[in-house]
Amino acid sequence: MSNLDTQKLRHSKTQALKHSDTHTLKYSNTHFMYKYLLESVEGIQWFAIVTLLLFFGTFCLAIIRTVLTKKKQIQYMANLPLED
Repeated sequence: MSNLDTQKLRHSKTQALKHSDTHTLKYSNTHFMYKYLLESVEGIQWFAIVTLLLFFGTFCLAIIRTVLTKKKQIQYMANLPLED
């Protein structure tokens, strides 16, 4: 490899590193800003609690409906795709 090729390669690697550092810095600043934006909202912890309760409640309702559904109804729904 000639000296000129080595210099070009070194220059392109340096430019790539500068570009990636700028991109990472830009992303981390944006991410950092969103973090403080969410921390500034009063009562934000309730969003997480309500979301967890909704997810858990939906799961419980699905299990209760499955357990309480009569076998005749399940058999009817199972045969629906087979009927014309």
